[in-house]
Amino acid sequence: MKSALAGDAEAQFKVAVCYGCGYVVSQNSPKAALWYRRAAEGGSVGAQFYLALCYENGVGVLKDKFEAARWYHRAAEQGDMDAQFYLADCYETGSGISQSYAEAVRWYRLSAEQNHLLAQFRLGLCYRKGLGVSPNSVEAVRWYRQAAIDGLAEAQVALGRCYAEGLGVKQSYAGAVYWFQVAAQGGSAIAQFNLGYLIYKGLGVDANREKALYWLKKASAQGHEKAKEFLREIEHC
Repeated sequence: MKSALAGDAEAQFKVAVCYGCGYVVSQNSPKAALWYRRAAEGGSVGAQFYLALCYENGVGVLKDKFEAARWYHRAAEQGDMDAQFYLADCYETGSGISQSYAEAVRWYRLSAEQNHLLAQFRLGLCYRKGLGVSPNSVEAVRWYRQAAIDGLAEAQVALGRCYAEGLGVKQSYAGAVYWFQVAAQGGSAIAQFNLGYLIYKGLGVDANREKALYWLKKASAQGHEKAKEFLREIEHC
């Protein structure tokens, strides 16, 4: 505490975390936000990011999307990959800042190059849809694959779809089955439905009604509407 009171930004950040988590001291969100601000103004990147989160979610302070974007920007400029991702999202949606797909892509890329999985996925989406960049399915697949290999379910599903449709990669139902299965085993309802459908149709894998029903029911149990509809269609077949 002495260092924090003396103006040490990183010490102030640690005090803020203690108040935020209730570690050593009683949990107190307003005090946490106060110390995050002191540390952030002193140059602590971590504090700048957490202060932005406080403003975005209204924790210890009133919600303020403009202040959130401002502090995300401060931390992002210092290389924080999480801040870069959140700032990119702000640019993509126009939250607290002028909407710009080009700026969103720029910040997603900076974050993605530091192996931020969601940034890699979002950058892939931008290339797929042509948001802020020219449409490029090959680049989309490249970024999907990086995130998929490291375990991001959304990227695994997206990559599976690319294989199924032949977008940016040679069409391969077997490739689609592989990535849908990886995501399905991780609990993705969309992947479970897609996998069950392909197995039922015998696309990329031998048709197997029992295995197909297993995955379709898993997806249905999670509320996936298409899985429910498809199960109703085939239950009497």
